[in-house]
Amino acid sequence: MSTRTIAFFGATGGCANSCLAKTIEHGFNAIALVRSPEKLKGQLSDRKVSIDVVEQRLVIVKDDVRDAEAVGKVLDNDGKGVDVIISGIGGIPTPQFSLLRPLTMTDPNICGDAVDCILSVMAQSKLPKQPLLVVISGNGVRNDGPRDYPLILTSLYRWLLADIYDDKRRMEASLMKTKPAGGFVIVRASPLTDGPSKGVEVIRQGTMQQPVLGYSVSRDDVGLWLFDNLVRQEGTPLFLNGDVSITY
Repeated sequence: MSTRTIAFFGATGGCANSCLAKTIEHGFNAIALVRSPEKLKGQLSDRKVSIDVVEQRLVIVKDDVRDAEAVGKVLDNDGKGVDVIISGIGGIPTPQFSLLRPLTMTDPNICGDAVDCILSVMAQSKLPKQPLLVVISGNGVRNDGPRDYPLILTSLYRWLLADIYDDKRRMEASLMKTKPAGGFVIVRASPLTDGPSKGVEVIRQGTMQQPVLGYSVSRDDVGLWLFDNLVRQEGTPLFLNGDVSITY
């Protein structure tokens, strides 16, 4: 069994939830901040994670990611600290009456607010450890590098997702500016699906300088990639203080 502890924010979201399930099933400890512990427990049950594993390996803190005291409680972890932070925070897309920006989120500032709060706590608190901060973003968020999505999807990224991606750009800007002591990794996924896992071996990965172009990747496989590359593997991650794009 590993002594490493992984902190999760947005653990009821598909990608982070998939990673959390694999984390505790493989003997790692986890602590998750969620607004609905019962929802999280139900999701883990649906993934066939045993009650014993949940009780032995997972600590659940009920609160909001904008609450600095709650975030500090998670990262302190009763004085033991955490080794990696996985943030899958995001809102639910919802239509709005706008031709220029037809989609927004139920909480359009949640990604930026969440990471700002996490970074503030990391900078101002005397934490037992300096953890690696991993955030889930998306292909097409950055505009200052080679195109990282198929040309046919341009309208999706530049029009339909424009409002949603503004929040993710703010999140990424905060990371780039603050550069937490434990380092960070931005994971850019292709459009997410609820399809079954195909296995980590079929996931392609690239960087902003050498992107991989793809049409989709399942939430389950994003979680699997996170677990295999940023939870299971100790030491310096390959994409430290940078980004990685993943797709099928």
